[in-house]
Amino acid sequence: GNSVSLSSAPPPPKEMADPHGGSGRRSKNKKGKNKRKGKKKGSGGGAPDPSLGDKLEGRQVALVGLRREEMNGLVGEVKGFDDASNRFAVLLPGSDTAVAIKPENLVLQRKDSRWTGRDSAAASGAAATKGPGLLRLRVKRLPLGIECGSIRCAGGQTILSLKEEMRREGMLEPFRTGRDALAMDDIEVLSRGEVLDDAKTVDDAGLNHQAVIAVRRRSELGASSKRRPTAPEQPAVPPPAQTRPTTPSPSAPTNVASTLPYGGDVQAAMKAQDRDAIRRIFEHRRAAEEGRLPSPIPSPGPDEAAPLPTTVQAAELLAHVRARTRELEDQVSKRGLVRQEEGKPPVEAAGEPGSAAAGAPEDQASWLATFEERITRLMLDLDRMDVGHGESPLRTERRKLLKDLEALASKIPRLSGGGGDAEAAGRV
Repeated sequence: GNSVSLSSAPPPPKEMADPHGGSGRRSKNKKGKNKRKGKKKGSGGGAPDPSLGDKLEGRQVALVGLRREEMNGLVGEVKGFDDASNRFAVLLPGSDTAVAIKPENLVLQRKDSRWTGRDSAAASGAAATKGPGLLRLRVKRLPLGIECGSIRCAGGQTILSLKEEMRREGMLEPFRTGRDALAMDDIEVLSRGEVLDDAKTVDDAGLNHQAVIAVRRRSELGASSKRRPTAPEQPAVPPPAQTRPTTPSPSAPTNVASTLPYGGDVQAAMKAQDRDAIRRIFEHRRAAEEGRLPSPIPSPGPDEAAPLPTTVQAAELLAHVRARTRELEDQVSKRGLVRQEEGKPPVEAAGEPGSAAAGAPEDQASWLATFEERITRLMLDLDRMDVGHGESPLRTERRKLLKDLEALASKIPRLSGGGGDAEAAGRV
């Protein structure tokens, strides 16, 4: 009488007997109250509705409240419902026959969750140390992946990316403040019509040279409308040694030559072998040629070709400098120039008829100024060359040409020497 009929077929075998003992009555506790059957705390859902009948076929249910403790917690599949006995036929795992269970002893499982059976406690305990979110995912057996410290769930990467972005913004804020302050200082200096010293700015601030140049160009664009008109450019004739300007006082007007060592005199820097001063003078002249500073260098004469552009290949530029160096050496040998020693009277060398050695001091001073300017331009061309890193034939050739140009510059007599002609030439 306790078997379940799944169809109009004959009654099932005795294996379908009721595991409750066939009493069908609710047990009572010591106070005589009925024990509550049905939904268990922590389970997926409530007891199945008997009115649904065969509509629940195929759903997963858990067995609860049975007298046989070993069967509590097992999960089976509903195979049918017997209206006569008001019991569900549940097929348990590992069994070929269904068992008739009352509706109040079944818990209907949710669609998005699965009962983990006796292993659920162990799984929950292992996941509980990682947080309640992971515990819920572990119980539901959803795909979970942890990569680079972020849970691969909806919105997880977005939240973490926003947090990282805010941290990066906070780290970059001091650098932006310093960069803006540097640009404002440059704009203020340029608005007064003064000259920026790139080398000094790089040494004081410890910044990258290319970054400083970029800031200078942006500052000049912003201050071009406020820049005061400067004085007309003067020819770059080296001043006499006895009248060389000293460091200007705060009240004295500033000029380009006063901000450079040796007053911008390349010969004096070479004579003193002050490499730092030579570097600063060349950097200042390079900046003037690129249009970043007011140029103290006069435009080349009609007999001098324009300097080669910086895009010329290194080999072609070396060939050009080599030819120009040989040309200047020939001019020096024809004019018979001999460098004047310190404390000795000027020496006149035998030159060809009509040469500058036998000509007027004014002509010789003009030629020497142009001659020095040519040497400077050739050195600047060599300095702008890109010969790569490490030893190479191009680097060796450039080093040799630089030595030749330095030796050629040392042959130029000082215009500020002790002779009367030299003083007249210096005044010119």
